[in-house]
Amino acid sequence: MVQFMLSTTKWYLIFSTSTEILGFVACTSKDRLSASGPDRGLPSEIDAGEQHDSPKLSLPEYHIPTRKGTQTVEKQDPKPGKKMPPGFYTIEEKAKRMANNKHFLRTNQLNTFEEAFEAAKEKLRKQKTEANRRFIVVQSSSGVARRKRKDYHMKDHSTKESVITRKMNTFLKEKNKIYKYDEARKKAEEWYQERNSVSQNARKHASYNLQTATDLVAGLLQRHRGKTLVMTGAGVSVDSGIAPYRGKDGHYTVHKSYRPIFFHEFIDQSEKGHAYRQRYWSRSFLGFPPVLRARPNKTHYSMAALQRLGYFENIITQNVDSLHHLATPSASLAASSILELHGTLQNVVCVASPSGTDPEQHAHHHAEPIDQGLYDRLSLSHLTKGGPRKPPEPQARNTPVGRVAYPKGCGYRGSRAAFQSELAQNNPQWDKLAHDMEQHGTQPKTNPDGDVELGKNTDYSSFQYSPCPQCGGILKPAVVFFGESVPDIIRDHSFELVDEADAFILMGTSLATYSAYRLLKSAQEQGKRTLLINVGPTRGDPIVDDKIEIGSSDIMHAVASQLTNSRAEKDPVLRRLLDSGETIVPNRRRGVVSS
Repeated sequence: MVQFMLSTTKWYLIFSTSTEILGFVACTSKDRLSASGPDRGLPSEIDAGEQHDSPKLSLPEYHIPTRKGTQTVEKQDPKPGKKMPPGFYTIEEKAKRMANNKHFLRTNQLNTFEEAFEAAKEKLRKQKTEANRRFIVVQSSSGVARRKRKDYHMKDHSTKESVITRKMNTFLKEKNKIYKYDEARKKAEEWYQERNSVSQNARKHASYNLQTATDLVAGLLQRHRGKTLVMTGAGVSVDSGIAPYRGKDGHYTVHKSYRPIFFHEFIDQSEKGHAYRQRYWSRSFLGFPPVLRARPNKTHYSMAALQRLGYFENIITQNVDSLHHLATPSASLAASSILELHGTLQNVVCVASPSGTDPEQHAHHHAEPIDQGLYDRLSLSHLTKGGPRKPPEPQARNTPVGRVAYPKGCGYRGSRAAFQSELAQNNPQWDKLAHDMEQHGTQPKTNPDGDVELGKNTDYSSFQYSPCPQCGGILKPAVVFFGESVPDIIRDHSFELVDEADAFILMGTSLATYSAYRLLKSAQEQGKRTLLINVGPTRGDPIVDDKIEIGSSDIMHAVASQLTNSRAEKDPVLRRLLDSGETIVPNRRRGVVSS
C-alpha cells in the first residue's frame, strides 16, 4: 500500500503481492473510509478548493513485493502540508491541476477550463507514450546486446543472424579500424551474401574445372586484396620432386610402421641420446641432397608474382624446404613475410648447451667460440659483399632460431649445407656410399624430415657429427621435431596473421597437424572467408567454406596469369616469375618427403 495526498484528501493505493493495483482508498473528514476500485469507479470530480481535515488512519504497516519475497515496511505518514511527487497522481488529476494553471492557459491560448483540461490530458498522454517508447527501446537494446553475446559463443554456424553477428563483431574489433554499428552490420551482411551466393553444401561438393576454379580464386583475391593470408603444405612441393606425407604416394601410406626420432630423444645428453643423434645424422646425410637440389615449381613462382602484385602480404608454410624463399625475388622480403611454421632444413641451431653449464655464459656474441674454424665455416663467414649472396638473418617470429626458440641452447645458428660438408669430411666411408648410390641409382627410400630409410641392422656407431662450435652443445636442424612444440613466438605470430586477414587460402595440406588445423579453426570462428585447395580428403573439409580438388600449380599459374593482365610486359621480374617453374614427378626411391 502506498499513500499519497491530494489537497486535504488522502488516497491509498492497495497492491496485491504483484505490482497490480487492486483499488484506491479515499478518506476525508466528512466521509468515512471508503474504497473504490475497478468495479466502483473513481470520484468524478475533485474540488481543489474544498478544505477538509485529514483523519488519523490506523495503518501501521504495508507489504512491498521484492525479488527476495514480500518485505514488511512500517507505514509513515508524510509530513503535514508536504506535496507528493507528480507521479503519484492520475492523468485526470494532473490535467485538472494543469488546467487551473494560468500560465498553461496563456501559453496554449485557451479560454475555458474544459479546453484546457482536454489539452492537458492530450499532452500528458503523449508524454506517457514517449516515456513508454523510450523504456521499450532501452529494454530492447539491452536484449539485443545480450543476444549478441550469446550468438557470438553459439556453436551453430548455420543460422544467418548468428553468422552475421559474429562477422560484425569481428569488424568492430578489427585492429586500427573503428566501425560504427550500422557500417559493421552492412559490411557483415554483404560478406554473408557473398559467402552464401551458393549453398554451403553445394560449394563443398561442387566439381570445379580449371576455369571455374581460377575464377573463384581470382575473385576472392580481388575482393580481399592485401587482406588475404595463404598457407601451404607438402602438396605444393610435389611438383618439385618432393613427395608428400599423405595421399596416394605419401610417406605414411607407403611406410605404415615408420617411427621418427622424437625431440626428447634427440636432445638427451646421455649415451642413449648420442646413439639417437648418430642414427639421425647418418640418415639425414644421405637424404639431405635431394632437398638441397630441389627448385621451386609454378606454385611457388606464381605465389611470388601475386605477392609482388599486392594480392597478399604474408605466407605461412608448413614445409621445411624453403622453396618459397627461393622463388621470392627479394631475400629480405622472404625473410620478413614467410612464416615457416615447422621450421627449415636450411639451418642448424644449438638446442642444448653441455650438461652442467649455463647457456648464458656461452650465448652467441657474448663469448669466444670453442672451435673458431668450424664456427666460421658453418656461419658462412667467407661470403662477403663482393662474393655470392649471403642469406639474410632469419626473423625469430618467422623461423625457429636463437634462444627465443631454444632457451637451453647458446643461440648459435649455422648453415645446414655447410654442415653437410663437415659430415662428408668426417665420414669418408658414408660419403663414398652416398656417391655409389647416386651413380647406380640405388638411393634408399626417404623419410619425412629429409633422411632415408635404411635397414634395421644398419650400424650407426661409427658415424661422427660435430657439436656446436660456440658452446660444444647439441646441433639440430631448425625444424620442429615430432614431440616438439612450435615456439611460442611463431605460434603467436601465426594467430596474429589470421586475425589481421579477411580471407584464408590453404593449399596442399591435409591439416593433419593441429598446429595448422587450429589456424583454420580460428579463422572460421571469426567468420573469415576460407578456401581449401587440395587433392584428397583433409581434416578441415567439414568446416571450410570452399574446396577445390585440383593441383595447386595449374590453378595458381592460371590465377597469376589472369590477374597480371598487361603488367608483365612492363615488369621483367614479374614476367620471369610467370615463366619460371617446372614439374618433376617425385620418385619414391630418389625423392624426399617434406614435413
